[in-house]
Amino acid sequence: MLLFPHRKTLRQASETGSHSGGVKLRDVLTSPSAIIATDFGFGLFPVGPGTVGSALALPLVWLLSSLNSIERILVFAVLFPLLVIAAHRAGPVLGEQDHPSIICDETWAMAVVWESTSDRYGWMVASFLAFRVIDVIKPWPISTVDRSMKNGLGVMLDDALAALGAIVFIVATHAIMSVGK
Repeated sequence: MLLFPHRKTLRQASETGSHSGGVKLRDVLTSPSAIIATDFGFGLFPVGPGTVGSALALPLVWLLSSLNSIERILVFAVLFPLLVIAAHRAGPVLGEQDHPSIICDETWAMAVVWESTSDRYGWMVASFLAFRVIDVIKPWPISTVDRSMKNGLGVMLDDALAALGAIVFIVATHAIMSVGK
């Protein structure tokens, strides 16, 4: 609880009838932006909503797999500003601009990581772990964006930068391990 003071324990959540800092499902369902920003309510998962959001990238990548590379890039390019708007509008509904229940940023970013790295299972797991570690630790400049941009763009941008970091790490690791093979 000390590491994540914004998180309620499962017991506290059940006593208040809500999860993720007092947000109730009906609050989310009354706002189209909150529905999108919480990945249709999955962001209300009481433990590790960011990890849940990252895992939800797998169905997204699978859904887009029938598209060619250019079409997938266009989908991600169109989704980014739409998710910026959804995250920005969902913040007041959820009680804070970067509420833990807003997980569309993790889903989008993790999908971009998986689109940009090897699709072999071991590399997919490594990509997932790299993204989650970078997203949680928030090294510079991600930490600066996270602290200074309290709006929908900041919500999406810090995860886009974490995705870029994960991609660079995985591609470099893959290249190093491929030398001499």
